[in-house]
Amino acid sequence: MHITNGQGQCYDVPTEMVCMGNKNTLDFMVRLLEAEVPDLVVFTGDNVNGQSSSDVRAAILRYSRPVVDRRIPWAMVYGDHDDEGDLTREEMFQTIQEIPYALTEKGPVDVSGVGNYVVKIYKNISEETWEEQSSGRQIRAPQQEHAFTLYFLDSHSQSNAGPGVYNHINQDQLDWLLMASRSFSVVKDGKEQSKPNAIAFVHAPIPEYNELELGGRPRAIMGDKRETVSSAPSEVVQGKIFETFRKAGDIKLATCGKNHVNDYCFNLDGVALCYGGGMGYGTYGASHLNWPRRARVFELRDSTVTTWKRLDDDKLSMLHFETLVF
Repeated sequence: MHITNGQGQCYDVPTEMVCMGNKNTLDFMVRLLEAEVPDLVVFTGDNVNGQSSSDVRAAILRYSRPVVDRRIPWAMVYGDHDDEGDLTREEMFQTIQEIPYALTEKGPVDVSGVGNYVVKIYKNISEETWEEQSSGRQIRAPQQEHAFTLYFLDSHSQSNAGPGVYNHINQDQLDWLLMASRSFSVVKDGKEQSKPNAIAFVHAPIPEYNELELGGRPRAIMGDKRETVSSAPSEVVQGKIFETFRKAGDIKLATCGKNHVNDYCFNLDGVALCYGGGMGYGTYGASHLNWPRRARVFELRDSTVTTWKRLDDDKLSMLHFETLVF
């Protein structure tokens, strides 16, 4: 979104459009929230334009205000621009954890990055029953079971190797991810039973987002690829991140931010890789080329995930409805 604490700027918009920076981005968010009425909102990084913000704390409060006003739980990961202002990732987290309805966690202190954490989604499996509390009181509470898992991973800032060289999820994060995934397994008669499906949220795409051909022919994708995939070099990552997603077994979908004018999804060896689409006016886009700002919606029903995008046009148009997980 690239929100700032000032008015903000507008980039790549039609010449006839009246654009007021942050206001346009936040107005789009409000329209989207009013139309979809989500149960959870996830911000996938570069939420704040740190370089253009003199007060990053104020920018964080600004972008989270629409969800807080509507009492919607929300979670986030950092991008590579969030901490380019006056606050570090750790300092930003101190602000975020004080904001109502925030589910974001700092994550294990012995794992690289800030914001490696899990959110479990539950479903009711029976009517309300009486439960005994430690105080001796009894309350009525529904019986619930773990139905879906959301993983959040810090993909870090740009690499020290120089401008345009991107960092990546580290091995200790992948080890933590596998450990967390195994903890959700149910073992019966010495065999691991199925565990809830999961989505991994990251900011930077992994190199496999480039694998849009199979046997020299284009893969079927839903959406547009309008720019180069900004991932760490494949020779550095060596497929470890994607293979960890597959090895975990529960991750059926990964979604990222970073590239503002890529918004496609495709299936790679049983894992759907998706872009969220860029919704912020305070950074580059393609609205001036009749490609409106947009945001992705996911709907979870049992083990099935459906998704679509909403465009910031007059009708808040829905685009590219598809089912990703069965």
